[in-house]
Amino acid sequence: ILNMKCIVLAKMSKRIIAAVIDLIITAGLAILVFFTLVFPFTLDKDQYIANQNACNSIYETSEMYIKVEENKSYSYQLPIDVLSDEIIDGKVTPKEAIPSLNDYEINEKHYNIVNDVFKFYMNKEFEFDDKGNGFFTNASNESDVIKNIFKVGSEESNIKSIVKENGIYKIESLIDEAQEKMSETFTFVYQIFNNEDTENLGIAYKIEGCPIIKTLTDQNNDMMLFSLLMIIPTLFGFSLIFYFIIPICSKNGETIGKYFTGLVVLSADGYELKKYLYIPRFLSFFVFEFAASVVTIGSAFLITYIMFCFTKKRRSIHDFCSNSVVVDKKESTWFKNREQEYIYNNRTKI
Repeated sequence: ILNMKCIVLAKMSKRIIAAVIDLIITAGLAILVFFTLVFPFTLDKDQYIANQNACNSIYETSEMYIKVEENKSYSYQLPIDVLSDEIIDGKVTPKEAIPSLNDYEINEKHYNIVNDVFKFYMNKEFEFDDKGNGFFTNASNESDVIKNIFKVGSEESNIKSIVKENGIYKIESLIDEAQEKMSETFTFVYQIFNNEDTENLGIAYKIEGCPIIKTLTDQNNDMMLFSLLMIIPTLFGFSLIFYFIIPICSKNGETIGKYFTGLVVLSADGYELKKYLYIPRFLSFFVFEFAASVVTIGSAFLITYIMFCFTKKRRSIHDFCSNSVVVDKKESTWFKNREQEYIYNNRTKI
């Protein structure tokens, strides 16, 4: 037996709790399934590793990279990049930068970074044939490297001189080593390794920009991107279950979160919401709130709940798109439609 129609809108606290419950269940299950089933299935792991190993073999051949172990895995890095990170982390002080360029130790092995530059440009210019096989050609001499690469003697260089002692090239800076600041000479040498805009500089870009590494890296990036993008259909599938199939199968559009918080979905005029309106309700929620929140790092989710706080009937985006409202189940009384309300009112007339 129905009482007189009485619609009490859902409290903000209950609606937020319901949304959080639904979000945790949906996103949690989607992420679990994605990383345990979808991602391993869509990523060709063997091909990915083979491509990476092929790149690593080129890094080893160039003799410009060192193998750095990290959390039971390894990567190839330029010694100067490792040194730069340690300066940033405070393991090496700024005034130690220049001596470290001449003698740097990692994994109990010594590296002379300046000497590596000479070795690369004088004896080991890395090139590729039509098949992508790497080989070296003599490219320069000592005076060319000092004058054209390090630009010693020009206004662009902060290097006083480069001297060769016992077969090792060492650098002398114009900068007072007592100054507690990042050495301009260190920065200058760093650019020799990493500057892609200067024709004569950029050892790292000369190696990493070679055809075979670029092809293999692009293949791996494409495979990884495709696999990561598969999280979208995974999220959509679980959202379809928890935000559309479950509500449309329930009597009054309850999701799991709404069921536990005692909330139901009605039409904006206080009747049961027609089933076909759950389609725009779900699609608008997934596109404008759920998916958009992933892209905007939660901003879209925040906007829709600001709307909920300040609109007359406490409606968010998906409520407007489906012409619906969320009400408190225990405190509300409603009819299926206007006809049922009309019949009830006529039967109760005195």
